[in-house]
Amino acid sequence: MDPGAGLIANGRWQVHVLREEWEQAEMEARKLAGTDDAYWKWLGSMHLATGELYRGRSQNALSFFRRAVEAYPELDPGRTGAWVASAGQPVTGDRDSSRGWR
Repeated sequence: MDPGAGLIANGRWQVHVLREEWEQAEMEARKLAGTDDAYWKWLGSMHLATGELYRGRSQNALSFFRRAVEAYPELDPGRTGAWVASAGQPVTGDRDSSRGWR
């Protein structure tokens, strides 16, 4: 992915969500989640989880939240863990402040 392509895909995802164009939003999120860059992979997985929650699919969202944690556990494990918990299930494992959830 080109350096600026993540910003563009992220912006497109936001516009598609506001328009409730779920398939297009998912396509942009998958572009981000499929990159080698840890941040974009994390954000894409978070977007995929968010899309599933908007559509009432909390169990599917959990798998994307878990992928986000695995993609970039150093980013903000407390916040990501809170999103996992808000999707309907508690976060399991120990929290190590230097590595995130395990």
